[in-house]
Amino acid sequence: HLMETYGYALLFSLSGYLGIQIVLTMVQTNGAFVAVTVTTCRKAVTILLSFLFFYKPFTIQYVWSGLLVLLGIYLNVHSKRSGGKLNIKSCITSLQRCWTRHNRIQQQLMMNV
Repeated sequence: HLMETYGYALLFSLSGYLGIQIVLTMVQTNGAFVAVTVTTCRKAVTILLSFLFFYKPFTIQYVWSGLLVLLGIYLNVHSKRSGGKLNIKSCITSLQRCWTRHNRIQQQLMMNV
């Protein structure tokens, strides 16, 4: 079992090294935001695939955590667009716009049922 253990350790080390190199290259070429977004999306895709391949009960906490991640990405993009100034009034206005769009989509979906 010693060779098998060393083999797995080598594979994990190489895959970790390659992963870190890819992330560092993304940070250098595209910036930290793109790198963080890609790694976060990779984690989200991994979670979605785990739901497809392995049985686990789906709870509302998964939805809330996904929404929090999307809210964080949105606030980051919004703050960069507004020149780094993220005030409460613009956040509330943006959230109201999102909520209005959400309600409109929900109404359209209910009409199609």
